[in-house]
Amino acid sequence: MTEALELSEEQAAKIYPAAARIEREKAGLSGKIGQEIRDLRAMLRAENPDEQSLAKKVRSIKELRKAVQEKDQEFELLLEGNLTEVQKARYLLFALDFYRGLGENLEKARQVLRQKRNY
Repeated sequence: MTEALELSEEQAAKIYPAAARIEREKAGLSGKIGQEIRDLRAMLRAENPDEQSLAKKVRSIKELRKAVQEKDQEFELLLEGNLTEVQKARYLLFALDFYRGLGENLEKARQVLRQKRNY
């Protein structure tokens, strides 16, 4: 990212520590979401799931997902306040390319798994 955006040392010194903190917090939230989803699946496998408990679990998952979105927004605001307009444009393209590549790699991994299952 430093190279793609041509960040100065001062910009990198401001952005990277905050970005690392935000990513750690998002990872923690994602772990909690995963656990909540596993719990929800288990609850739904029960013969007569308690609707109040299900509603509470769904609310919890939605709140955690909202917290992740807020962390993403926090990062966007951090960039907004520390990048030039040219760097903001570069970041937009960098992020699009990054997530497109990530999606392509996930699809390749899925294809490999499908092929292994067919053997």
